[in-house]
Amino acid sequence: MPTTVSSNPFPLGLITPGASFATVSLPITNNFSDLATAGGPYSSVDSIYVHALSGNGAAVYLLNSSSSPDVTNYLNVIDVIGAGSSTSIASAGMNTLNLASFYIGAANSTDGAIVSVKYR
Repeated sequence: MPTTVSSNPFPLGLITPGASFATVSLPITNNFSDLATAGGPYSSVDSIYVHALSGNGAAVYLLNSSSSPDVTNYLNVIDVIGAGSSTSIASAGMNTLNLASFYIGAANSTDGAIVSVKYR
């Protein structure tokens, strides 16, 4: 059964990649994979909010690909989020953000982030 977005902002829940840099990162829609379906009614959002857990041992990363965080040249890193810190990204003008384009990576296997999105 497809996910129904019942609130705005809508919580996507805890994203914990569960591995270190050597592996891929998780999509922000990991708990609701059908939301990222291209052209679906909930695939585009106005803004994304990410809060790194305060108990994280290191930073988590908001990424634009499923690759592990590039901590040398930062070519796939949108933002570095320290433990207990938050970040948000908003669309510009009439544009929207595609949920399928955002991932969470972590430095430690137990680190994670809580993600919410806001629809128009």
